Amino acid sequence: MDSDANNSKNRTARRVCLALAAVALISGIALASFAVSLGPPEGDLTRIGGLSERRFGWQRTGAQYAQDHFRKLPLDQLLAEGPDGSIVVFGDSFTDSAKSGTSWLNALYEQTGAKIDFVEYSTLTDVVELISSPSFQANPANVIILQMGERTIFRRAQPLIGAGDCALPSPPKPFEAKAGEVTLLPWKLRTRFDSFDELMSWGALALRRRVFDTGKTVVADLDRDDLFSSSRPEKLLIYQSDIIRHTPEALFPYSPEEAGQGVICALRHVINLGAGKTEIYVLVAPDKRSVFEPWTTSELPPKAIRFLDLLPGTLNGRYIDSFKAIRQDIDSGVKDVYFPNDTHWNDETARNIGRIVSKFISNPA
Repeated sequence: MDSDANNSKNRTARRVCLALAAVALISGIALASFAVSLGPPEGDLTRIGGLSERRFGWQRTGAQYAQDHFRKLPLDQLLAEGPDGSIVVFGDSFTDSAKSGTSWLNALYEQTGAKIDFVEYSTLTDVVELISSPSFQANPANVIILQMGERTIFRRAQPLIGAGDCALPSPPKPFEAKAGEVTLLPWKLRTRFDSFDELMSWGALALRRRVFDTGKTVVADLDRDDLFSSSRPEKLLIYQSDIIRHTPEALFPYSPEEAGQGVICALRHVINLGAGKTEIYVLVAPDKRSVFEPWTTSELPPKAIRFLDLLPGTLNGRYIDSFKAIRQDIDSGVKDVYFPNDTHWNDETARNIGRIVSKFISNPA
């Protein structure tokens, strides 16, 4: 009797477990499907897996570099060992191939044949530290390129505002370039999930970010549908930092006028520190918002400082204007100069930037 009762209890327990498992599975599928329907998970907008590509992914075939022709290293190692090559690039995700699938540094190598060191940095004080280091003094690089995103210019310069030499730098000397060889591989961004597990994972991520970390991505309307090859070409997906970091509050305690002049002086100070040892250039990656501003119909807060208008002409031939070249590509009919589902320039634009930089440092304006 006891045995029959135990068996009955075990069967009931198994049924309950199976029922609970079925409910959990169905609930998981429903939850993931709902999360996927929300669109891209809000986050740092560096091509967030399959989700962002389902709604905003580009549809064409591109080409990325098969391997990187530069050395990426931590700042501490660069300070200790000094440069390995003739060009040092202080940069961010617009330079790092891990974030955008390619890097303009490969095109720079292709045009110059130079050994290139790349280091991610926080502020201009990192650059000052390198220039002042014994290893750099003993073996300076020929060229230092300060690449910064438009939205990070003030943050990187802020520690040096109000200090140092604001004199107009001397004009740069040309860099002697030779050709290098880079191999490209064709690729295409995927527009679907590769597996059920991946769908569930990205669905959970999307839901979590929508519920708990909202407000990091902005979708704006365009008055053209021929700027992107994505399935939603009439929409512009941008990083909310493109807005937040340009507000007057982000410049506190400086006024826009003080902040703008302070940034110019900070850049001049760093360039002048390198005088006689290395040629220093500034390369700004425009915000996606700035690139497509003429065709954006959604109302966005105005910028307290328009750095892309302010900086040209202030560094005596050391400001590399990528904004003009990108706009020229758009005017000539080039699509996807920035990834539709990302805040960065795409593979073709990256290669174009590398060629522009090479031409500029070889024959400074």
